[in-house]
Amino acid sequence: MRRPSAWSRNNYFVIGLLLGLVLSRYIPQDIWELVQQEECPQEAAENLFIERFGQDFEPHLNLINKPLAAKKPMIRHMCMIMRQNFAKSCEQKLNDQINMELKACHQYLAMAYHFDRADVSSPGVFGFFVKASAEEREHAEKIMKYMNKRGGLIKLTAVPEPLPCFPDSLAALKHALKMELEVNQHLLDVHALANKENDPNLCDFIEANFLQEQVDGQKVLADYIRQLERAQDDLGDYLFDKYMLTGSMHGNGHAR
Repeated sequence: MRRPSAWSRNNYFVIGLLLGLVLSRYIPQDIWELVQQEECPQEAAENLFIERFGQDFEPHLNLINKPLAAKKPMIRHMCMIMRQNFAKSCEQKLNDQINMELKACHQYLAMAYHFDRADVSSPGVFGFFVKASAEEREHAEKIMKYMNKRGGLIKLTAVPEPLPCFPDSLAALKHALKMELEVNQHLLDVHALANKENDPNLCDFIEANFLQEQVDGQKVLADYIRQLERAQDDLGDYLFDKYMLTGSMHGNGHAR
């Protein structure tokens, strides 16, 4: 590869110097000082831009990122220039939903391997909760991909420690239904907020990917709980576990 000439290098230096001078005059001083800090919090900078310029602040963010790109990518350039009609409140609510889905994923995983223990040995319930855990992780990843499409910032928080043991299958299924109702209520809250913020794209995303599936899953759990309540003895537990071997909360299980 041919090395750039001295003239070319000088050109780059001059262009960079001129750009820096323009930036220092064009960008508001408080924002400029904020992004110049070594530990610049990117959210604070973004919030200042949103407060100052509203949602249509792409040219400002485009300019402010250029001198920082080689030093530290504190402001997410390409994500933000394509961000449109995506309120901070919706972004925060979706982050809460991601972490709620991951919490359910961990809880279902703990439940699954409780029923895989030698002193419990319920392969049907084990398989059911393994599938449920994978589905919750898939939901979280789907929302994270959507967040990136909308130019949001994903924030993963610490996952609470799941309950490790359950007295029987019935107690585990009741706990699962309680979790699904909480997740569904939060999805409904996200949808209501998106409607309030006039974000039809987010409304469509929630409707198309989650709402009906949640209702179907809640019905499956309610059916299983009632069936197990009617079969409350050791033989009934055993037969119910066999029945659950092909069951799934959100898939094509027989109880759907």
